[in-house]
Amino acid sequence: PALTEFKFLAAPVRVSLDRIRGGIAELTIKNERAFTNLGDLAGTWELLVDGSVTKRGKLPVLKTPPLACSTIRVACGAYPKTSDVRLLV
Repeated sequence: PALTEFKFLAAPVRVSLDRIRGGIAELTIKNERAFTNLGDLAGTWELLVDGSVTKRGKLPVLKTPPLACSTIRVACGAYPKTSDVRLLV
């Protein structure tokens, strides 16, 4: 358990979901690095509906400056409102 917590705390990036509207998810990316941007990292996303992957893709190249935030949009498409929906980044 302690190494899992350390892995989370040492992560160079924090991602939060701002909103989903019209099948577009807006995500805030926070760069936790003190000296470099996020250009060397590659990210992916998956949309799970009731536990099954329905869509996936790659995040754009992130040029977020050190200790700053940026917003990106992901076209995740429509999903049933009555289902368990999760966006994994």
